[in-house]
Amino acid sequence: MRWSTRKENSLEEQLDSNDRFAYFDNGRLMVDNVSGDVVIDIYDVMGRKVASGLTKNTDTSCCVEFEGNKTGLYIIRLSDKKGIRIQKIIL
Repeated sequence: MRWSTRKENSLEEQLDSNDRFAYFDNGRLMVDNVSGDVVIDIYDVMGRKVASGLTKNTDTSCCVEFEGNKTGLYIIRLSDKKGIRIQKIIL
């Protein structure tokens, strides 16, 4: 029997391949280039969800309040009518 593995895109490859769409500005996570209903989830480096937001009928951009969180690495998961996008970001 011969073993073969099919390589799926790893999370790291997904993070590196997506266009940058999010940035922090004065305690808010700003998200550009979105459309329709938008769901944003923010995870810390340990995988815990630390914030989330839902915006309906967005044309181009939206934001999620993110004040009081520690500096560090966060993973942003954005879901809109274009699909799911993931980005690493440092606060």
